[in-house]
This record gives sequence, C-alpha cells and structure tokens, in this order.
Amino acid sequence: LHSSNHPFPVPAPAAALFASLYGDASNDPTGSNEGTLLSPFLPNLTDNTLNTDTNEIRNRVAQSGSQHQFIAVSVVHGGRARLYIAPHRWEDGLTANKPSLNNRFFAFEGELINNTGHTVELDAGVFNLLNNQQAAPTVNAITTAIAADPNLQMMGPYSAQDAHTEAVKTRKVIAIPHFIGGLFLSQPDGVTARFFLESIYPVIEGAGKQTECKALLQFFQLMITSSGGQGNLSVLECTRPTPPARNENLINRQVSIIHHFFPQTRPDAAMQQTNVIAAGIGLIATQQQQQYEEVKREKELAKAQTVEDWLGPGRLATLLRFTGMSNESALVMALPVYQLLAKAKKADKLGILQDAINAELLKRGNTDLSFELGPGVFENFKSMSWHRQNPNSLTSGFFGNLFLFGNTNAEQQALLNAQVSMAQSGDQSISHADAEKILKIAIAVPLDDDSHLNVERADVLASVLLPPGNPFRIYIAAHHKAFVAFQTTWKSHELEPISLQKAKGVFHIYYLSLRSSEYFRAQSQSDLPVSLPDPLEMFKDIRGGRPWVPIISNTFKKLIKLDELCRLGRPAASDARDDSSMISGLTAASTLTSLQSILQQFATNRGVGGGTRAGGGSVASPGGATGAAQSPHFNESLFGEIKNRKIGSKTIKSRDVRMKIESGDIPELPPSKVDQQPMCLAWHTKGMCNPNCPRAADHVEYSSAEYVPLCGWCSSNYPSASE
Repeated sequence: LHSSNHPFPVPAPAAALFASLYGDASNDPTGSNEGTLLSPFLPNLTDNTLNTDTNEIRNRVAQSGSQHQFIAVSVVHGGRARLYIAPHRWEDGLTANKPSLNNRFFAFEGELINNTGHTVELDAGVFNLLNNQQAAPTVNAITTAIAADPNLQMMGPYSAQDAHTEAVKTRKVIAIPHFIGGLFLSQPDGVTARFFLESIYPVIEGAGKQTECKALLQFFQLMITSSGGQGNLSVLECTRPTPPARNENLINRQVSIIHHFFPQTRPDAAMQQTNVIAAGIGLIATQQQQQYEEVKREKELAKAQTVEDWLGPGRLATLLRFTGMSNESALVMALPVYQLLAKAKKADKLGILQDAINAELLKRGNTDLSFELGPGVFENFKSMSWHRQNPNSLTSGFFGNLFLFGNTNAEQQALLNAQVSMAQSGDQSISHADAEKILKIAIAVPLDDDSHLNVERADVLASVLLPPGNPFRIYIAAHHKAFVAFQTTWKSHELEPISLQKAKGVFHIYYLSLRSSEYFRAQSQSDLPVSLPDPLEMFKDIRGGRPWVPIISNTFKKLIKLDELCRLGRPAASDARDDSSMISGLTAASTLTSLQSILQQFATNRGVGGGTRAGGGSVASPGGATGAAQSPHFNESLFGEIKNRKIGSKTIKSRDVRMKIESGDIPELPPSKVDQQPMCLAWHTKGMCNPNCPRAADHVEYSSAEYVPLCGWCSSNYPSASE
C-alpha cells in the first residue's frame, strides 16, 4: 500500500557524501585544469607586484562559493591539513542584512554524516601571504628521507645555505585539486605532511601534474619543515576552525548548499520523483505503439555496449565499490579501458586488457618485465570476486591473490591466448572440457628474492584497472616503492628458523595476499571506502625486530611443496592443485608442457561439426589440388580449425582472403621470419601451396611461439561463418 502523497513506490534516496562528488570528474569546476585553481596561491619570490592580491584571492573564493562551485581548501592545525569543502563568504544584500555574519567565511569540515555537515568558520587571516621566505627541503629530499626513516614526521629547521633546500613562500591556506580531494577525505582527522608526500604525491606524479600543483607541493614542503619553535611545528600552523554560534540564517544557507549538490536530500525530492514517474508512465501510454519499433532498434544497437550489459548489474555494482565511482559514466570517464572491454567482441577482450598492460609498462619504461595475463586470471577479474575464497586457495581471487602475478612463461601464455582468441572468433562453440583446460592457472611460486616482481605486476595492473587515489592502488604502489628501496636489507634478512629462508618470497606474497584479500572482501560489500593497513608495516616490523611471517596451514604447505622448496629452492612439477591451478616449477618450465598439451587436446577435440579428426586426432594429410606443395610441418593444433572453416557449405579459400587484403578490407599479414615480407597464408594455415608461389621463401618450419603473430592476425581478420 502507498500513501496518497506517494502513489508510486519510490526508492530511498542515495546518501549525500562528498566522496561521491570527488569520484566524478565532471564535478571538477576547473575541467581538470589544476593550474587555474592553484596559480593564485603560487607567489613570485623576486617581484611582489606579480603576486595575486590577498583580497583578490578572498574574492575569488567567495565568488566560487556564490556560484556553488565544488571546491575545497585546507589549513593546518596540530600538524594535520584538514579539508574544508564549499567555502563561501556571507555577503549582505539589500534585503537580507545579517551584520553578525557579513564578510565571514564558512565551510564544511570533512565528510557529511547522515546528510549533515559540520560547519566551521575560516579566519580571513589565513589568506595572508607569509611575510618571509622560508628554507624548506626539496621534494626529492623529503621523499628520500621518508623512505629511509619510517617514523619521520618533521624535518629541519633549515637555513638558506643548507644543501637540498629551496626558498619557499606561501599562504596558510591552499586550494585542493578535485582529483585528489577524495584522498584528503579518506583521512578523517586530516592529512599529515608524511601522508601527503608518501601517498598523495605519487598520484600527482603519476598524473604528470607536478607543475600545475607546484603551489600545493610548496605548501607541504613548508608543512613538514620545523619552524624551530615550541612544539616542533611549521610556520603554517593555525588555530583550528571552529563552529560559529548557532544562527538560523546560516543553518538554512548550509542546508541549501547540501541540497544544491545533492538534490535527493530536498524535502520535496520524493514527490518530484513520483511526479516524474507518473508523467513518464503517461507519456509511455500515449506513445507506446509509435515508439515500439524505435525502442526495439535502440535496445539492439545498445546491446553489449555498456559495462552493465557486459558484467551484469550485480557485478557492476561491485566494480563501482572497488573503484569508488558513483556510476558507470564516471567509471568509463576515469578508466576508459572498461568501455573498451564492454564494447569488444568476446575474443578480443583479453587482448584489449593486455594492450592496456603493455601500454602501462611502456609508460613506465619497463618493457623488460614479462606480464602476460591468462584466460583463467581474466575470468577471475571479470567475476568481481577479487578476494581469495579461503587462505589455502592459490588461484581464486584477483588483486586479493598476488600469487597470480608470478614469473610464468609469458611467451607460452601469449601462444595460448592467441589460440583461445582464435577459437572464440570461429564458428564452433567451446566444449566444457576445452574450457576447463583453457582456464587452468599456472602458478609460479616466488623464490626468496623475486617476490617483488609479483608486487610490481599487481601495481601495473592496478594502474590500469583502478583510478588514482584508490586505496589499494596507493597501498600496492607504496609497498612496491618501499620494497625497491628496502631490497638490500631484504636480501640479508634471515627468517627464523633459517630452514625457511628459501620460502621468504612465499611468505611475503602470502602476507600481502591476506591483507589485500580481506580489503576486497570488505570493499565488495561497502559503499564507503575501506581502509588498508600501513603499506610499510612489514618493513617497520623487520627493522624493529618484530615477527612478521604469517602462519601458513599444512594444507597450503603441501600444495606449494614448501618442504621441497626450502630444501632445493625449486620443487619438481606437481599434480597438486586447488580449484583450477597447476603448480609450475619456479622457472615456469613445466608450463610449456602443460600448455602444449592443452593446445593439442583442444585442437583434437574440436573437430569440424563437433566430431574427431582422422586417425583419432593425429594430423591428417592436407590433401588438396593436384601438384600442390605439401607442408611437412603443418601445425594442426593451431590452424586445423582455420584450414576447415566454412561459410555456409563452402570452405574458405586462401585466395579469397588474399583478395580482401589486396582490396584493403583487412590488414596485411604479419612479416615472415625469413625476409620480413608478408607470410604465406596458404602454406601456414592450409598446409599446402602452389610450388611457384612468390612467397616460397616463407615455406619453412615455424615454432609454436613464432606463430603467435599469425594466430593473432587470424583471430582478428580471418573470415568467420557469420560473414
């Protein structure tokens, strides 16, 4: 039953949270041009006439407030910079004179609670420019000192002649750019200078915005610099903004600001929503017949074009919780890879994610790190169950299981990916048995000194799939950066008992997986950000001589052959497995045999029309035209299906495919390993060719790994039955 005021059921409005506004880049009034926001706060040290006048800055902040622009500033008290959102100045008008409020600045301190904000008054004096320049350590000097001392909170004081310092001058207030506002909100009691340099600066650096944010960096350079006075505080210290005396007019003003940013909190929101629904129903009733075909066409056009279509509403909701995004539009704006994945064909999705990983590696200048994502791990990603199912699982989860990112054989994984993509783009469905083989996940257990590569791969992948400012992305990046600096100590660090030394890398990854898995388990069920432990926790415990090695169950020890690992440093290939794993040797050598077996069985079981090939799966004689040269090295496992692929009842001919290449309908074939000219399509995909072929030079044997480019080309370009 519904009341007379609300004849239609109306869902409960979403909670008002500033974090949701920071999660949507469209709310940035600068349009991601941080220089516009921060340039007035960057003084010229040599010519004061070029500096923005203090009253001008006050007026600009007041104008932004009167225009309801979503901005925030920060001031320092007790060594913590707190966020003050939607600052504005009360200005009397012709008819609304409130002398007790006139020309005073007010703002919300921190996040809203139950749609209500904590209003405080900002002292107008914080806008004043400091009288003197101060010597402050450079950003590089600070980050180096922080990495070396886990307890460092303040530095200095310094004089102008000290090394690794620079002259800095600022105000006691600074504007906070939109793209890092959420990071400030994640610290309810304010941001320390150490947290800024350790967790927020890497986001600024990753976005390449150090120049635009120079005023902000100088602010925190001074914040970490002791003034030498009592309390070891900086010159930026202020009295903490306090709530003003109760004033009905001010309360109404603050409520109206919340209503502006969050219309769902207005008292008449439910009735307005009901009216909209009623009007919509009436419109549908009068136009349903005329619009039926158009709506149908639009639905067909939009099919599988959105992330929700691809993942489903439930998994999309989980992804939004993981990324901190308010809706799909914000998600694809911040992370375009998700839109590319949603729109791509099934056979191309894994390749698109791999391209994004490769681009990130190139961006970092680390193309030597092998990182090839397999179909099984991709399915884990797509499931949105990113935590491990239990502490003994080797292959469940995604970011919650760093064992997935070990030193597997990248070349062989690329070969398998190409085969899978080609199969998915063909005419026949994949059987259940084939799918099980494809989705096996090979795990390479880390040695004592190479576990950092698992962490680095997770860091690369987090940069692709999670937005800047995401708690896990910050956590894994900070841990990896600290590990690189800690490597000398790590290599000399001995476990107790010493017999476990070879398993040091296993304990490291298990340690991180316990924490990241619990984070993603909790975040999958929470619309609010979930916190992670200190990313430097392990290093601090090692330096402090405290125990850090996690307890591993006997089941898990047997699964990874821990005793053999500790004794030999490399367990033999094993049949032990949890849900869908294959334990490989530490060099991933056993992966080669496993993948070759999968590919051979996959091709054998996939015979045309669902049957088996001649000879029970052995390579049949290619046969063909009289006088055709036969390839003695035809790779049935890779190209058997391509060889027999049909359109209708007619087998596709290589000649027809070449005509498509010549007409420009599809791209040129990959270059031959012999002379860098296009490969011979017929020889490699049909097992035969004309003896007088102009590409006879390419009629040579290729290894499976050398066929990866041709497999990829066929997957994307070879005609299918639907054409």
